[in-house]
Parts: sequence; C-alpha cells; structure tokens
Amino acid sequence: MKFNKSYAKDLLKRFYQLDDIKIIKEFDSGWSNYSFYVETCNRKLVLQIMGKPVNERLMNNLDLQIRVLNHLKENKYPYKIPNPLLNKKKEYLSIYKNRVFLVYEYIEGQFMKKFTEKVFREYAKALAIYTKIMDKFPYKGNDSFNFKWIKSEYEKISNTEPKNKLDRLIHANMPLINKTLDEIEKIKDYGRLKVIHSDFNRTNVLFSKGKITGVIDFHNIETAPLAKELGIAISRNKFLKRGYTKEKENIFLNEYEKIYPKNKLHFIKLLKFGKEIVALCKKSRINPILYGSFAYFIYTKDENIKIEDIDFYIPEKHFKKIIEILNKNKINYHYSEKWHTLQIKKGKLNIELDSLDFWYKCTKDFKRYNFEGLPINILSSKCLRTVYKRASEASDQPEKNLKKFESLQRIN
Repeated sequence: MKFNKSYAKDLLKRFYQLDDIKIIKEFDSGWSNYSFYVETCNRKLVLQIMGKPVNERLMNNLDLQIRVLNHLKENKYPYKIPNPLLNKKKEYLSIYKNRVFLVYEYIEGQFMKKFTEKVFREYAKALAIYTKIMDKFPYKGNDSFNFKWIKSEYEKISNTEPKNKLDRLIHANMPLINKTLDEIEKIKDYGRLKVIHSDFNRTNVLFSKGKITGVIDFHNIETAPLAKELGIAISRNKFLKRGYTKEKENIFLNEYEKIYPKNKLHFIKLLKFGKEIVALCKKSRINPILYGSFAYFIYTKDENIKIEDIDFYIPEKHFKKIIEILNKNKINYHYSEKWHTLQIKKGKLNIELDSLDFWYKCTKDFKRYNFEGLPINILSSKCLRTVYKRASEASDQPEKNLKKFESLQRIN
C-alpha cells in the first residue's frame, strides 16, 4: 500500500473532517511508521500511520500510549508532548484498510546534534520529571519485558549461512550467547518495573533556543526496568562523545536524582553560591567535606526539610588561606576563632566552613559526591548519623537533631 500525500489527505478528510488543508508533506525520518506534516488555515498537525497492520499487540501498545500521554498532561508535565485529536467518532485511534493512524498537534522545535553540559542536564531533568509523574500511573503489567525475541533472532542467524563479518562473529560465539541468554531467562526479578518511554534520546527531545520544548515518539513505550531507560538516555546523544562513559553517567544522574527541599527557590540560589565557594576552595587545593542538613537531605531525600545554609568541614590550617581568598574576591564573611567557624555570606545565603579538627571527633569515613559538577567528599551516612546523635544529646535543638538521627538510622 502506498502512503502518499493524496492518501493522507483523504484520511484527514474522511476521519477528521479537515477540508482546509494548505500544506501536507511527509517527514524524512521514521523507522517504522509514516508521518506527515499537515497545515490547515489555523493549526499545525501531524498525521501518523502505523507501519504494521492491525494486531493485538500494536493496539494494546497504542492504548497504553494514549493513556500515558493523558496521564502526563493531567499531571502537568512541563514539556509539550503529542496531544492526540479525537476523530469524528470521538476516538483517538482510527483504522482504515487494516492500518491504524492518529493525528496530534505539531510541536515546534528541533533536535540538537550535540549537547552542551547545560543542555545535557536539562535533558536529564526532563526524564526525571517524566519518571516521577509515571510513578503514579495506574498500570502493573510487565508482560512486555523479556528476552525471548532476542533469542529467536539469534536462532534465525544460527540457522543461516554467514553473510558478513558480524554474522561470522555471532556464529563463532553462539554457545556463549545461548548460555548467557539461558542464564538471563532464569532471572525472575528484574527489580521494580516502570512504564518507560524506552526511546528517550536526542532525536526525540525537541529544543528551541537551547531550551526543551517537547518530548515526542512514545511508540516504543513499554514496561521495563528503569535501568533500560537511563542507559538509553545517557548513551544515545552527543555530549562529550557518542555512547556511554562513566563521566556522562555521573553528570546525568547528578541532575536526574536531584530533588528539592521545601524552600526550593532559596535552595537553588544557595547551590549556586555554594558552587562558587567550593570552586574557590578547590582552586587553592582545599577539599571541603559536605555534612549537615544538605548531606542529610542527600541521604534521606526528605522534601519536607528546609535547607537554610550549606555546611562543610575543612582542616583548621586552611582558614587563613580561605580568608585571604575571600578578601581578594570581596566576599563577605564572619570568622569566629572561639567557635572555629567561618560563615561566608551573600545576602540571605550562608555557606559555613567548620574546623574538621575541632568539631569532628568520629571515624573519617567519606564518600565521593558530585556537587553541581564539582567532585567533593561527603560525610558517610553512618558518620552523619553519629554527628546528629551527639547533637541530640548536647545542643539547643535536641528534638530536631534526634529526628534526623532516627531518619538516617532507617536508611542504614
């Protein structure tokens, strides 16, 4: 069957009563479906015809896709997504000559060939918001995730004569491939499955002036482990280099896993100021160690907490050097020799550097943490728990510190 402009125009008139079509042209890209850009007198649309004939699996997938799009819309996903139109029968999906098609509003924007770090972080944020909204989606199916189709494809190859280098490589390693797939099939639990986009990559995220305008192509939607979604998103773009790298993963997950405390606007400004101070420290080979309420928030993800300042430990001997740097950069501060504390201020923002030697009496157990793109040490959750336990016994806020100790105890 030939899906040309005349055929597309007939579908739009027959099922959507669109008589005022000014422009219609086929999109160049598309792996398996046929898509047409449509412009009427007052709107821009996309007509999408499924490449495969009607079958149960396709209809179930499209039904799931419509439900997901409506769920994202209802929960105010901040980026534009395909918005399917109802046909004259008040249905989203139309069938004609054993083919399914749908029409949705055109989303302005273009995909970016190469990502900057800023763009890569926004890309991670867009997926994180999608995942958070989909946590509320009422669907428990897990039938779409399995490896049977991979095994069947390998069996086809093994029963045919090798045609190229790749075929010969597969033939030579069939025993290992079959053994690996057999072992995978024995796995009964892949962890918590989610309804994932399954193709969240640079060609399905639209941009305008460096900002995301929309997310498209939900046709590969499925129930699968979140690891699959993250792996695709991290590797299928041109940030730093094509494919996966550990550095890309760290930057992506740092943004993806970011949630905000109750005082979000203050916290965002605080992070920016904190990054400025950490950068000054690292430039002078001083390595601050994150602790306090921000470290507590990182471990517990308690969105009800308010983070008023960010606390770091540094060795006592570095105070003099830091003060010189602050004076040179005309940054306000207050140093208390009595309390071995340096408070760095910018309006209502406060970064506190405390003496590691004077205040910290526990085992020095630190973890690595990506602080706004800068690698630093953070007090381990076990050590932070000890800090709050002691603070609950000898501070002016015993109940507040005891509550934090108990929350940290639950995650260990």
